Amino acid sequence: MKYIKHLLFSLIGAALGISLFLLIQLYRESRIQYGIHVDDNLKEICESIPLPEKFIFISQSFGQTKNIQSVMHINLRRFYGNFSSYQQQEQILNGYRFLLDSQVFFPILQTDQYGMKSVKFFSENELPDQQEVLPFDWNYVGEENYSLHSFDYAEVLFSTQIPTNHLNDITLWIKNTFEEKQKDFLPNKTVFVSAVGDIMVARGVDTALFSEKGVEKVFTTTLPILQKSDFLIGNLEGAVTTGNTQAIKTYTFKFNKKILPKLKEAGFDYLMLTNNHSFDYGQQGFIDTLNALKEHGIPTSGVGKNISEAKEFYRCKIGNLEASIISCGAFPVERSGFNGKRDAAATENRPGILWQSDEIFQLVQQEKKEGRFVIVNVHGGQEYEFKPSTAQKTFYQGLCNAGADIVFGSHPHVLQPVEWQNNSIIAYSLGNFVFPGMDEMPGGTDSMILRLGIYNGRILYKEIYNAKLQGTSVKLKPYNP
Repeated sequence: MKYIKHLLFSLIGAALGISLFLLIQLYRESRIQYGIHVDDNLKEICESIPLPEKFIFISQSFGQTKNIQSVMHINLRRFYGNFSSYQQQEQILNGYRFLLDSQVFFPILQTDQYGMKSVKFFSENELPDQQEVLPFDWNYVGEENYSLHSFDYAEVLFSTQIPTNHLNDITLWIKNTFEEKQKDFLPNKTVFVSAVGDIMVARGVDTALFSEKGVEKVFTTTLPILQKSDFLIGNLEGAVTTGNTQAIKTYTFKFNKKILPKLKEAGFDYLMLTNNHSFDYGQQGFIDTLNALKEHGIPTSGVGKNISEAKEFYRCKIGNLEASIISCGAFPVERSGFNGKRDAAATENRPGILWQSDEIFQLVQQEKKEGRFVIVNVHGGQEYEFKPSTAQKTFYQGLCNAGADIVFGSHPHVLQPVEWQNNSIIAYSLGNFVFPGMDEMPGGTDSMILRLGIYNGRILYKEIYNAKLQGTSVKLKPYNP
């Protein structure tokens, strides 16, 4: 009996001791606060939502005291590289990451006052005007492996364990604080618009195109450049018709409509018709040409069965770019007497082409106000002149001032300069591209592909691929730095 009484007192004492210990622990727990250190740059975000009960912000130097336990750090980090590399960073084992901001950087080759060249890097907002950007490691901005990005992210790290009930509270606070501010990284792609000059598919070109592997025979080494463009423009010099009523002109060209699928196969997305050869077979030949392009799904603009149709832009989406394209004629009267303004311009009741006028500035201005990327193709200037005329400069620069982002020129049959006008590009003449019979004309066989890379509505990349006409074909010139 004495043994049982002693055991009972011992059990009661132990129970009282345990209870006292638990009460002390509960008392201590009730007084403990959990400290969170926050990077100064993130304080505004973190303080926008009240912390759960038991949690307070502390300074990093505060450390751990009797009643405050440092449990979490929220830091602002920066990572440089491409998005895949950012995603593939070593995973946080005990925490979270939230992407808050990102920037893309662009390399530009600059020359100082002493003629020394160096590459400098600019963010998108700091890009100087009238400057083309270089690819980086053979990649263009927006491509998966383009690595000139910075990523700012909040990194939340737990330094000690937190009781489950409080852990749930602070986890909810973290998500409420950062998830709405987290940025999705969806960079736009660089869109490439390319253009070439005059395409005249007679004099044996048509025969070559209709032969086995005809597209490769005619466009040869230029074909990969043409086909890798997101949008390719060319000037079709002639009528697509079976008619035989020729205009009274020095040269007249007509083509079978079967050449149109071949041009599509080569990569052409738009053919300009506002030139001095679209009426080579009269009004009926012109209408036949419009119908043939429509039949084969090849867009054009600046032409129509009346002036209202001729004033309409071709609107399309090129990748992520909302684009508007229009063409017009501005070429001088021919020696034969053919007068484009008189003989080919559209009127209210006559089919034809859009002719140079001040109204085109207004059309471009209105289109630009709608937030679209505007391309104007102009068939103008003097034949076989290597420099643009004063009239050319005035009109083409006026188009840019009105809002045109690109002006592609044709008609001179030789190359003329490509230059910046503010942040727009003017190619005064792209020369010939496929045009047999130019061997005796100085500069008549020199050609180019102008390839422009557009990112977020601004031209960043300007690439010129020099080419040479050889009979019924065209090929790239060897690179000669």
